[in-house]
Amino acid sequence: MKNIILIFILFIQVVPAQNKRFVYQYTFIPDSTNKANVVKELMILDVTNDRSMFFSQRKYISDSTIIAPSNKGKFIMPPADLNILYRIEKKMVKPILKVWVILP
Repeated sequence: MKNIILIFILFIQVVPAQNKRFVYQYTFIPDSTNKANVVKELMILDVTNDRSMFFSQRKYISDSTIIAPSNKGKFIMPPADLNILYRIEKKMVKPILKVWVILP
C-alpha cells in the first residue's frame, strides 16, 4: 500500500500542469468600405502556466497538413483564402509579447 501511495505522489510531481484550450468565434469586417462582408473565423487560445498563444484554427490545420507532405519531400502551398495569418504568443514569466505576421 505504501508503494502505491509513493508512486501516486511521484506521478503527481512529474505530470505537468494542465493546459487549457479555448475556442472562440472571431467576427470581423476586413474592408471598412464594405460592411456587408462579415467574416467569421474560429480562433484558438492555448493557455499554459508560462505562456498563451492565440491563432486561427484554419491556419493551424493548414500548417499541420503542409508538414506531413513536406516530410516526404513534397511541398504544397497553403490555401490562398486564409483570412488570419498572424499568431500571438505571450510569455507569462517575462512580460514579452510576440506577434507573427505573414504577408501574402
